[in-house]
Amino acid sequence: MDNIDETAINIFTDGSSYAGPRRGGMGIVFVVVDNDGHEVHYDLAPPGYKSATNNQMELQACVEALDFLVRRYCPIDVRQFPKIVINTDSRYVVDNFNKAKFEWPKRRWHTREGAPVANAQIWKELVRKVAKVGPRVYIQWIKGHKASENNK
Repeated sequence: MDNIDETAINIFTDGSSYAGPRRGGMGIVFVVVDNDGHEVHYDLAPPGYKSATNNQMELQACVEALDFLVRRYCPIDVRQFPKIVINTDSRYVVDNFNKAKFEWPKRRWHTREGAPVANAQIWKELVRKVAKVGPRVYIQWIKGHKASENNK
């Protein structure tokens, strides 16, 4: 079962990639708690991408979710919430989010070993969206699919 933070915009993201021909997709669920204590859900299914990898789609789902929150006609008022919690089953996103914010920009988007950061453009876009959305953004790992009602 999902732990919903009543004081936050709770976002559940998932990305996927299919082979032959390679194409990626993603799904996003927003959960907020209204003044009466009821959960309100908003589903978002952005279009997929040709030739995308699973990691690219996991990242892109986070970008698309934050982009949705800053749209003019978004049904969720970001200003009413002190934080945003992105729940993802991607260790790739969770384990590298702070590196993308703090380490890689200082190294000109190269790893400690000197190799270029994989998916740097999407990581940069995620960092820009986090800065733009306003409240503090937290990314946390959840066990996906069957273990999470909102990550199926």
